[in-house]
Amino acid sequence: NAAGEPYESGVVIPLSTPIAVVSRLAREFDEAWLDVYKGRINSVPWMGFPAGSVLCKDITADLQWLDDVGGYGWAVEYQFAFKPPISVDDGGDDVLIRPGWSAVLLNAGLREKVGGQLKAIMVDNAPVSSPYALKADGARLGPSDDPVYDVYDVYPEVDFAGLGLPTDLFSRGTPEPPPEEA
Repeated sequence: NAAGEPYESGVVIPLSTPIAVVSRLAREFDEAWLDVYKGRINSVPWMGFPAGSVLCKDITADLQWLDDVGGYGWAVEYQFAFKPPISVDDGGDDVLIRPGWSAVLLNAGLREKVGGQLKAIMVDNAPVSSPYALKADGARLGPSDDPVYDVYDVYPEVDFAGLGLPTDLFSRGTPEPPPEEA
């Protein structure tokens, strides 16, 4: 800022979140899949992406007449969002740069633990009006202490193998159209 102090919120550069839309035709569609997969992240590595990095944002299905099979079928569409975790080695400790789909919050509050009791954090004999950084044990963070961040897994996890999608779906090139008959 103009006084040479850092901005409170800092400069934030948003990272893009790639989205893949996968469509397929299916003879049957089980609506229970919506509860099982929608709004969930992959619990195990899936299609080359680490566990916890792929979110199934949406699944939709539309009953349609399919001329090529002479009957009804489902046009199913899946939306997947990708946010792999990124960490760097900081001389023996991994530092989380991007947490995948986990939420990372600074351990901070208006009160601290002192002798097992919660007490208002006081500065200049007045309670603080904005959260103050805390140690892992709930005590006020000292000037030479590193900040403590808490990681919360906010999305339920499920094994996406049950979707039955081809395991090389995201590594294949665009298929060539079949040759035309003469």
